[in-house]
Amino acid sequence: MLDRATGALRRLGRQCIGAIWRLGYASRFFAAVLMRSGTSFRRFRLVIKEIYFAGVLSLIIIIVSGLFVGMVLGLQGYETLQRYGSAEAVGTLVYAWPDAVAKAQKADAVLRERLDRLGLVFDEVRTEYVGWNATHGPLAGPPPEDLAEVELRVAVKSEDKAPVERFTREIAPLILSGPPGVTGFAGGRPRVQDIVAYWPALIDRSAIEPGIEVEVVEV
Repeated sequence: MLDRATGALRRLGRQCIGAIWRLGYASRFFAAVLMRSGTSFRRFRLVIKEIYFAGVLSLIIIIVSGLFVGMVLGLQGYETLQRYGSAEAVGTLVYAWPDAVAKAQKADAVLRERLDRLGLVFDEVRTEYVGWNATHGPLAGPPPEDLAEVELRVAVKSEDKAPVERFTREIAPLILSGPPGVTGFAGGRPRVQDIVAYWPALIDRSAIEPGIEVEVVEV
């Protein structure tokens, strides 16, 4: 009980000292501004014009800039936060020449058909062909006919971890029942990972109690 009362008094004293320090700092700053503004009072009308020019006339620029910056931050935040609390898994297989891309596309079709038959529902299923269009997507154009090899990379995402777990068991069967010329399964079954996203937020400063504790332990 005594420790709790002492802690409350410490917090109250710390807040009072901080408030007095901030008030004194603001007062010194205001006094310094007044001391260096003697010439401004002699040209008061010119000061008002400059304030109007730098403040009121630039308001539309500030509004437009803030609007577009807010839109970009909102879009980025949505793309990040919508994945919060989900699970994902990525499966990869490598298909070799000849017809490496055609084999990988057929394997992707077989895998997706298998997932549909199992009744698995995902928030997102994404397929990439590393070595052909993983970076540029549709801008990569048609695949080269003499492509030596291509990596099939299939990723799934779901708020429910169960269908993601089931997806990881459907990659290995493609080796025996899928298109020929496949390799790249040395890593084993894909690992299910929790999707972690940051959530930027502001909290009231009064909710945080800054302090330093030093403890001396004698041995």
